Amino acid sequence: MVICGLCHKRIGEDIIVIPLRQTNGALDTLVCLSCARTSGMFCVRHNVPHLGFNDDTTACPVCIKEEVDLHDAGACEIETILFFSITDKEEKARLLRAAELSAIMTGQPREICILRFAATLAIRTGRSLDDVVTEIGENGTAPMIL
Repeated sequence: MVICGLCHKRIGEDIIVIPLRQTNGALDTLVCLSCARTSGMFCVRHNVPHLGFNDDTTACPVCIKEEVDLHDAGACEIETILFFSITDKEEKARLLRAAELSAIMTGQPREICILRFAATLAIRTGRSLDDVVTEIGENGTAPMIL
């Protein structure tokens, strides 16, 4: 018997894992579908739970994919803007390593992986991708996308 982590009622056959931080620091809470839908950590449009991040932001993986697909023609331009904008050499190297590792794991080009990093941040923070790229360009730093 599984108990919902929010309403504390017995969960039927629809057990959903949402990224609600537990007291032990884990980002996985089992909830019923009803609580998932009202938690703010479940995409009702796509009917999937959000991904959770260490800063307690969340984002729908399907919404991220849609944002990447929408902007994939501009991925090289976004990669160029980010690499020329980031002034700290170590931060630039971390972004490059993360993008190369992501490319190996996903089989996608590095520029698409960087686009996905920026798109994920945009969705996590409720901003547009253009706003995120502009902010990075103006500030010369992008620690939040990693």
